[in-house]
Amino acid sequence: MKPNARAYHIIFMTAGYLVIGALAVVILALLAAIAHKSLTPSPVVTRCDKTGESLIHESTVTPEGTNEQAVRFFLRRFIGLYVQKERTTEAAAELSYMMTPAFEKLIQLDAWKPPKWEDKEIETDFIVRTVQIAGAMNNGNTIQVMGTGDLIFRPKANLAASDATAQTVSVFFQSTLFVYRVSEKTPHGLMTHWLNLTFFENEELLKTFIEKAGQK
Repeated sequence: MKPNARAYHIIFMTAGYLVIGALAVVILALLAAIAHKSLTPSPVVTRCDKTGESLIHESTVTPEGTNEQAVRFFLRRFIGLYVQKERTTEAAAELSYMMTPAFEKLIQLDAWKPPKWEDKEIETDFIVRTVQIAGAMNNGNTIQVMGTGDLIFRPKANLAASDATAQTVSVFFQSTLFVYRVSEKTPHGLMTHWLNLTFFENEELLKTFIEKAGQK
């Protein structure tokens, strides 16, 4: 019986289409993996000054913009560093990735230093209590932020081994933030363009200020 040339042709054509289809699937999978990698936000690395331990936090910023959780994280880190910028070169170095060139130039001309806290043995932390955000939080937009928080000043030495105690200062803050795509230069996806801090000796004075200002 003679081979059927048409049957062989159909078999070869079918096999060829299957190979091409498999290659197409592999290529699409590779492209999808590359796209996912490029769109995945970079992790945020923070270092504990006391222990030297480095922690990696997965960024809360989405590829399309930011959200309240990311803004809170950013403000906590930025304001804490901003208050101690005059005392440590490490703080100044990290701040450069968290503010616009215009604001960086402005604070270099600013002679403000937190009174009573110039001691290099004092470390600073900022806790965001309330925050209000105005503006679209998509990449390329500007958002206005205001809220309240607590600045905590504590000695770097073990409190239990000294007479020193931590001191808390109530703060009302207002800020203009630029929303950027997460990158090596903008690891938080946010940059500060303007910041104003108002300090209060206690929380009652802060509450009075907010009531007079008509804030809730």
